[in-house]
Amino acid sequence: MKKLFIALGSLIIMISALYAAKEQKVGFVNTEYIIKNYRTASDAQRAFETELDKYKRNADSLKTSYENGQAELESQKLMLSDQAKSARLIEITQLKKTYDDYLTSVWGTGGKIEQKNRELITPIVQKIQGVVEQIAAKDGYSLILDASESKIVYAQNGLDLTDEVLDELNKDYAPTITPPQMPEKEISFGVFPIFNENQSAQEDNIGDQVRQAIYDLIKSIPNSRDISAAEINSALLARSINLTSQVYDADAYSIGRTVQADYIITGSASEQGKKIAFSIKVAEPLTSKVIYQGSSESARIEEIKQAIGNLVQQAMKTIRPTINK
Repeated sequence: MKKLFIALGSLIIMISALYAAKEQKVGFVNTEYIIKNYRTASDAQRAFETELDKYKRNADSLKTSYENGQAELESQKLMLSDQAKSARLIEITQLKKTYDDYLTSVWGTGGKIEQKNRELITPIVQKIQGVVEQIAAKDGYSLILDASESKIVYAQNGLDLTDEVLDELNKDYAPTITPPQMPEKEISFGVFPIFNENQSAQEDNIGDQVRQAIYDLIKSIPNSRDISAAEINSALLARSINLTSQVYDADAYSIGRTVQADYIITGSASEQGKKIAFSIKVAEPLTSKVIYQGSSESARIEEIKQAIGNLVQQAMKTIRPTINK
């Protein structure tokens, strides 16, 4: 089960004066399409999958402990006394109970997965509802239906408000940086794995999410090209450098030159409670010169995209005169 439980129901707006109005103005939206293309919902899906993967890993570990205990007892039962076997059975039963209780606490009714879904989806539903209400009030609609629920088979042109709602929603998710005016020369960037400084950051894959956010920002910069994460990872593994280890400058510069990157980005991330901190460093591998360093922090991974964008924007302002030479 790797899908966010997006159960919105019908987003139907009914203005109180519906029956009193002489001329009723009606429109419709397709919420399924909106959810699929609303960028905040996509971020929520990724956050949900990250959380789910963490719980699956924990469940697999508990299951392995239980199954190993069973196998060990089976292989030793002929050598164990009745008392020893009884003690081992108690241990295995407890391991099984721990595993079953964990499954219930995570996947059961009202469990952690359901709670996480509610945490992620509630603000999305409220935001969509608010935009629909805003459009209804602004343009004088008496009724706005959800086409994904109402199964509308025919409607006149101009009644479908889906794109208008989606544009308004994604306006709130505008690019986190204003792409700077870059010269005609195409420049290439290589983003190295962001090192997770503590176990909490590693379990939540904070580094991977920061790295992906940086790649997404690079794609928005005109005349730029990213060296794929797969190519960077392959170069690291070829040097026997673990992808979860911190990459030292000398290795990063050398690999940057090998993959012909004009600039490389390295960094680290940590997570303490609900606070996420990260830092990035932009360097020119050909000269081993650090162009920019910066750091920031935020309460949630969903909220640090703006902070990442601000740092990358500052780096681009530093890079620009270097490229123009």
